[in-house]
Amino acid sequence: MEGNYNRVQASTQTSELTHRVFTIMRRKLECHIEELVEECAYYPWEQVLQEVIRLNRMGELRVVYKAGGDYGIRLPRSNLFS
Repeated sequence: MEGNYNRVQASTQTSELTHRVFTIMRRKLECHIEELVEECAYYPWEQVLQEVIRLNRMGELRVVYKAGGDYGIRLPRSNLFS
């Protein structure tokens, strides 16, 4: 039974993190990964990074290469005002 609880808890944390990421991104429109990790300080940076990767694969976020080897995150145009 404990395994099921952990999956439900992880799912709830992911949906809370997803909501947090979108709240931040709608306010900023584009930011560095480090900024997003700082604003999601309640979550481990690995979890924030995994969520960014997942949302990027789903097309909900865009990870873009910036000059100097840095990466930025932005919402796709279709998500800017939804």
